[in-house]
Amino acid sequence: MLFRHVAVNQGRSQREVAEAIGLPASRIVALADGLEAKGWIQRRSSASDRRTNALFLTRKGQAALDRIMSVSAEHEADLTRGLEAGELDQLIKLLNKVASVQGLIEGVHPGFADANADQTRNTGDEPERGPEVG
Repeated sequence: MLFRHVAVNQGRSQREVAEAIGLPASRIVALADGLEAKGWIQRRSSASDRRTNALFLTRKGQAALDRIMSVSAEHEADLTRGLEAGELDQLIKLLNKVASVQGLIEGVHPGFADANADQTRNTGDEPERGPEVG
């Protein structure tokens, strides 16, 4: 989610990205740290406000994103093989309806969209989450 959003909206601040995808700002910092450690994104001081970090995709990040998108397209084609075009359209509409009723944010895993995420702690019962790349 973050990775894809940075690719489409390069140069936006971490705070702008957090607001756009409905995540707490502190969650973005940890996710961006992981993507930066992989060499997939780069933080740069914003031209308009040097106190703010702007996020950019690196060449290595673009290559990783291209591969992820290719695998995703192959997976989707495999999952929906056997559906006619009208059936696929109907499936997409129904899944969008379910997501809307559930209040899900498009492109954001529900576990990352938790408004209380900043106040919860890992008690050892759940594994730590790594950065999401899709």
